[in-house]
Amino acid sequence: MDIAGLNLIGEKHSEKMLFVPGENDRHVKVFFVDDEVVIFGITTTAYVFWCSVTKADDLETNREIFAYIMKMERTHYLVDYSAEGIVKYGKNRMMYCYSAMLESADEILPFKQKIEVSRHIREPESPYSDLMQYNLLTPEDAVIPKYCPRTRDYSTRVYYANDGEIIIEGFCDNNFDRWLSVTKIDDIELNRRIIGFLNETVAVEYSNFPLLIKKTAYTYEEARSCFCVAVQSADEIVPQLERARQLCRQHEADPQFIQKLRSYKKKLAYVAKDPVKDYKSKRNLIEKLQKWSYLRCSENPTVRELYNTLIRLGTSSYDSYMTEIH
Repeated sequence: MDIAGLNLIGEKHSEKMLFVPGENDRHVKVFFVDDEVVIFGITTTAYVFWCSVTKADDLETNREIFAYIMKMERTHYLVDYSAEGIVKYGKNRMMYCYSAMLESADEILPFKQKIEVSRHIREPESPYSDLMQYNLLTPEDAVIPKYCPRTRDYSTRVYYANDGEIIIEGFCDNNFDRWLSVTKIDDIELNRRIIGFLNETVAVEYSNFPLLIKKTAYTYEEARSCFCVAVQSADEIVPQLERARQLCRQHEADPQFIQKLRSYKKKLAYVAKDPVKDYKSKRNLIEKLQKWSYLRCSENPTVRELYNTLIRLGTSSYDSYMTEIH
C-alpha cells in the first residue's frame, strides 16, 4: 500500500509558518468518528503535516501510518488541524468528537472501547452503574458543551476537606467537570473504584465545579481553600497528605513562622494607587506563596487561616492588575 498517498495534506494546503519545527517534534493525534479514525501528525506548536482517514479496526494500515509519521519528510503544513476541506467530516463535526494523543496504533481500539463503555455507564449491565450513586453530577445537572473537551486535559483532583473527608473531582478542562463526590479518606476501596473509573472512561456527562459543590456541605470558597492535588491512583491519597503535613511541620518548627506570615499579610494588604506597579512589587511573594499550597492542610488552624488570607490578597492584586492592563 502507498502509505504516503493517504496523506490528505498537500502543496495546495500548505500555509506560511513563523518557523520550521524541529525534526524530532512530531506527535500523533487521533479523532474518533463513528467507526473511522482521523489521524493527524502534529508538532508541539500545532502545525499539522499529516492527515488521513482510515477504519479504526484496520490495525495494519494504522500501524504503518504511525510509523510513517515518525520518519516522513515534512514538506507541507497546516496551521489549523480542523480546517475545513481537509477531511470529509469538517470542523463542525470533529469538534464534537473524542480525540487523544496516542503513542501507537495499538492504542486505537482500546480507546474506542473506552468510549463505548463510557456511553453506557448508567445502564444496569454496566460495571459502573452502582458507582454512579456517588457522583453528584446527575443527568439533571448535565450541560451540553459546544465542543468535546480534550482527553489530554483530564485530571483527577483530590481536595482534603474536614473531618477526614475528601472531595474527588473529575476535571475535564477549565469549563467542565465530569465527576464530583465526597467520601472518607479511609474508605480506600470506594476511592480506588472512583479513581479507577475516572482512569478507565471518558466524559459522557458534563457540569461545572461551582454548580456541583452546592450539592455538598461545603461552599465554593471552602472547597477552594482546601489543599488540592492531582492523583493517578487512590494509593496516592494518604501519602500526599502525609507529605504535605510534613512540609507544614518543617515550616512551623520555626518559632517566627506565624509572624512571617503576618508580615506577608501586611505587605499584601497594602494597595498602591497604580494596580500594575502594585502587582509587580508583590509578584515574587505571591508566586512564592502559591508554591506553599500544602499550608492549606496544616494542623494549625492559625496557619491555615493566614495562608488562605494571603492567597485571597494575592489573587485580588493579580485581578486588579489584569483589569488594568486590559
